[in-house]
Amino acid sequence: MNRLLMIAVFMLFACCTAFPQKNPKNPPIPKLPPNLMSAKTVFLSVETDASEYHYRQAYKALAEWDRWTVVDDPAKADIILSLSTSNNGTVGLSTATATATATGGTAYGTSTGMLLGIPLHRYHLKVIDPATNNVLWSTELGDQFLKSREAKKPIEKLRKRIEEQERAP
Repeated sequence: MNRLLMIAVFMLFACCTAFPQKNPKNPPIPKLPPNLMSAKTVFLSVETDASEYHYRQAYKALAEWDRWTVVDDPAKADIILSLSTSNNGTVGLSTATATATATGGTAYGTSTGMLLGIPLHRYHLKVIDPATNNVLWSTELGDQFLKSREAKKPIEKLRKRIEEQERAP
């Protein structure tokens, strides 16, 4: 009986180690493509509601990173970074002012108010292989409220992802 129990325990142990359980909460992150990791030049395409301002913000993030040379022709680029926004609804902001004056036993007052609809933006960044037009990596950050400087955040996210892969064994 002891021998049968030992065989059963051994078989159970062998099965558990041969077929380890996968952790669905932490799936492995796929590696970035080699042509993205080895790129030397980049073309920056910005299609937003404030393209010039967002271009400067994205360009500044690339310059601070100093990984790629930004080129002015997509045909000369190893990769294309395409930054865009989408409107994700609006949020209301109300303002009010009031004044009051008193003369004798009578008070007079005036008030004004305004309701503003402020758009919420989602920033999208796609890294594109210009030779195949395939998307090599993409991300989006959402619902940015009154934060034009957030245009550089998707590039900072790409930087973090690349640096994590470079540090991995």
